[in-house]
Amino acid sequence: MERRVISHSNKPKTKTRPVVIQWKNTRMVASHSLRAVSKEIVNISESLDYVSVNFIGTMSSGKSSTMDTLAHLIHKQSDVPFLVKRFGKEELLNLQETMASLKPSHYILIFDDIAFMNASASKKQIDQIQSVMSTIRHLDGGRDVRIILFKGFQYLRSIPPFVRESQATIISSIDDNNIEAYTELLGKRSLPNLMLLKKLRIESTINGARSTFNFPLGKRKSFKYVARQPFLPYLFSNGISTRIIVAPLREWVDKVCNTCAPMTQSDPNADFNFNEFITDFESKFGGAANAKAIVKLQLMKQGINAYSKRVVQGCKYIDLYLENKLINLEQLANHFDLEATNAHLYSTRKPRLTDV
Repeated sequence: MERRVISHSNKPKTKTRPVVIQWKNTRMVASHSLRAVSKEIVNISESLDYVSVNFIGTMSSGKSSTMDTLAHLIHKQSDVPFLVKRFGKEELLNLQETMASLKPSHYILIFDDIAFMNASASKKQIDQIQSVMSTIRHLDGGRDVRIILFKGFQYLRSIPPFVRESQATIISSIDDNNIEAYTELLGKRSLPNLMLLKKLRIESTINGARSTFNFPLGKRKSFKYVARQPFLPYLFSNGISTRIIVAPLREWVDKVCNTCAPMTQSDPNADFNFNEFITDFESKFGGAANAKAIVKLQLMKQGINAYSKRVVQGCKYIDLYLENKLINLEQLANHFDLEATNAHLYSTRKPRLTDV
């Protein structure tokens, strides 16, 4: 969580300066917050349902890692559950089949490198991709959902114009050859920040592992970042204005996230015994029926509804009444004598994870 550093000086303030805050005990400039970017995108998705975000920069400039971090922050901050899916070339070229394979849910879809489109995709494939993108939030077999689409590429002119359309843009690298193209994309007012990003990116690599980059605070002062400890600089545009932001790796924010990086099937040669886990799980929490109910709740947290068709239909039925404000959940809870449950995991039921 970010924390503001409050100055207790009694001197009158003569000039407003960027506020320095802390994120996980690491100092940063408040206006550089990636969490603020995440919140903007969440807010846009509440209005538009489909949000497109472009990530532009050369290889090894941090596009992919920033996609992962931003996706993580979005699904943590959003009031509705998002699933995160990362796709490659084949899934994009067959976008219609890719979307048809998804279960109805809200998604953050990451296409890491789409620069191949102009060179590799046929006109028929490009036309199909354009058609699917125009209706991407209408998944087969379910209601309309929210889609946040991340697209990564190296150069603006390497992809068809319709793919460049977006509500937000994050740039991870810049050089003299593409400043004109970026200025055309973002507007002339973005030029000072484009040049600043160029400077910060050079600083962040010029001394190897000891590199720092310095953000100017007024005419004489600056704020120093140690590159990759944990931040790197980027330029963010929301279509109205541009600003410098900094981003860490997703693992710095949270080491483990089953939404962003779900566990794969266990290695059959691993020491962990899944069957023993199930037996222990069921015995500690009231049998197979309770265990199944617990797993359903866990799936629901990830945006996967595993309840019966009748229950899902009932939810849609209630949703219609809630949307029209004819009833509210508090009324329903009171009628069925339901209230929040507070419980602690007893020490006798805690897993011995150090033995796994």
